[in-house]
Amino acid sequence: MNYDITALMAFLAPCKTVEFLDELKLEIKNNSFNWEALLYQANLHLCTPLWYVQLKKDGLLELLPEDLAEYLYYMYELSLERHEQFRDALEEILHLFNEHAIETLLLKGAATFCDDLFAPGTRVMGDLDILVPPEKVALCQELIISLGYQPMHGEELTDNSMPSDIRQHHIARHVKVGTPIVVEIHFRI
Repeated sequence: MNYDITALMAFLAPCKTVEFLDELKLEIKNNSFNWEALLYQANLHLCTPLWYVQLKKDGLLELLPEDLAEYLYYMYELSLERHEQFRDALEEILHLFNEHAIETLLLKGAATFCDDLFAPGTRVMGDLDILVPPEKVALCQELIISLGYQPMHGEELTDNSMPSDIRQHHIARHVKVGTPIVVEIHFRI
């Protein structure tokens, strides 16, 4: 496999035939892969934890260089820990929003908590995206601030919490102080 991204996609494919797995095993044993380049692509595309899970599921992890397998495990464990923090934060926010009868729609990564498409820790999470009715944005901001969230540096709000630029679709990102949790309250898609 000449192209690193093509090789990475081969490893990430969710359903592999026995023949395809045998081919990957043979290529691993023949040192056909540039592991540094593959790792670079996995990190670049934020799929390193998913790569680890697929390698483990396919029985390929033990064929990798030991230092790479250890690194992938470590990155997966960090992602899993972060995933759990994001899930707990989302539950806390949604509980509070439900208490105030705020209808929500989870977008992007936040929506992965609602299905089994991604195993916990496989999807790298950067923030929680929550769509709310525009008339509830100010209340949502008050509520997340009551939970310890603050506008991110450089994104402080003015007197009007709704951006005036039509291209904007969410208010300033809020971070929960002392955590990696960032929330975007969206008012349009």
